[in-house]
Amino acid sequence: MEEIYHRFRDRIEFFVIYVQEAHPTDGWQVESNVEEGILYRQHQSFDERESVANVCSLDLHIPLPILVEEIDNAIDEGYGAKHARENEYIAQAWELVQANLDPAIKI
Repeated sequence: MEEIYHRFRDRIEFFVIYVQEAHPTDGWQVESNVEEGILYRQHQSFDERESVANVCSLDLHIPLPILVEEIDNAIDEGYGAKHARENEYIAQAWELVQANLDPAIKI
């Protein structure tokens, strides 16, 4: 994704959308998060979500601009992991766009 971002950012706007925690400490915590010290509860406010998003951006060295979802989780509910099949269609559409922009790029 970073390669595509750096290559096309002058022509296409890219964003990361930070949504609710997938594996919060007060929910479905996974062992790999515990081992890596990624320990965040489910956000209780927008400010808390924004703070964790900033930490994530810095720790992971994310070069893309990050948008933080409102606390109502509408984006995650509409397009999140539980909608994997629909997201697959979005990814396939993106591949078609890429092919038309530059056939040499492969995902």
